[in-house]
Amino acid sequence: MKKKLQTIAVFIMVLALGFSVLTTASFATDINHVKHSEGNVEIQSIAQVMLSPDLHEVVKGLLIKGTKVTVVEKNFGGWYRVTADELDGWVYGIKVGDKLYPMDSISDEEKAKYEEEQDRIEHESAREALVTDIIAYAKSYLGKPYCYGATGPNSFDCSGFLYRVFGDMGIDVPRSSRDYGSFGTTVSLAEAKAGDVLVFASSGGRIHHVGIYIGDDKFIHSACSTGVTITSIYDEYWQPRIYLVKRIIQ
Repeated sequence: MKKKLQTIAVFIMVLALGFSVLTTASFATDINHVKHSEGNVEIQSIAQVMLSPDLHEVVKGLLIKGTKVTVVEKNFGGWYRVTADELDGWVYGIKVGDKLYPMDSISDEEKAKYEEEQDRIEHESAREALVTDIIAYAKSYLGKPYCYGATGPNSFDCSGFLYRVFGDMGIDVPRSSRDYGSFGTTVSLAEAKAGDVLVFASSGGRIHHVGIYIGDDKFIHSACSTGVTITSIYDEYWQPRIYLVKRIIQ
């Protein structure tokens, strides 16, 4: 193992090895997002090992192709903290199964696909965090009575409840339930995610009620008879009246 591990001094520039340096922005990371993991991987080409996930940091050493290392940490930016004998540092790349491909060893197209997927993961993570806050906030009003025309905080009508909950989270939504018919992105009920808006209508298609889908086949809403409550989408009254599912938070 030690024969494969080559330690280099700070003044040896990795450019001499033909490393294609990406922009600093591509490598920018927030160390607070580090996630723990474990596993042995094999390096698939020469990899530079950094002191930390930042190209401005000092190069600690090199790992040649075929070196087996242990991944002890990772983060969303594509950085992996690896150990091999006495060397402990960060490698930037793509992990596929038990193989770690340093970023300079793959094509620009593969890099773009990888970075696009990382952006998608981070976006979805941010959405989930926002939706969690929205649902928790909505639940804080459970039991508040229904009142036509009210937007809280002590009573609500159906659209007033959504207007208050989304609005206080910085998201503009219609004040009238009818306007949800042309607002947001329509998805199927099977595609519904927590945070989507359920729109209810009469058999003739007249929209008369809205609620927030909270997952697990349930939604929270302000109904005339119950006030703010949580109801199953399979409720015998509400299920046949589900008309649209609207995605407000993309």
